[in-house]
Amino acid sequence: MRVSLTSLALLGAATLTASALTTPALSQTQQTLNAQAGSDYRRADAALNVQYRSAMADARRGGGNAAALLLASQRAWLQFRDSECRRVAQQYEGGSMQPMQYSGCLAQLTRARTRQLKGDPH
Repeated sequence: MRVSLTSLALLGAATLTASALTTPALSQTQQTLNAQAGSDYRRADAALNVQYRSAMADARRGGGNAAALLLASQRAWLQFRDSECRRVAQQYEGGSMQPMQYSGCLAQLTRARTRQLKGDPH
């Protein structure tokens, strides 16, 4: 019986250790998570800029006032995104998670706008 209890204890400890090693978020600091969220936003923003330039080129080729309308739409969307993300992050004001929440919101809305400019409603 003693061997069985020892074996179970060792098995449990090994499982717990393996779980901790395969769950990177458990070992990351909030500062690291904030930096990763910022990097995620910068990647999303770079993709948006590529898609916006493509959409603007299409709008200019289409003639009329399509380019002016796209520009106005993008400016209004930027105002919305920034205001919305400030609102979301405000809930964490003064806390170490605020930068992560702000950057995460920026990334999420930016990816959605990129899909929108591609013509994908989802």
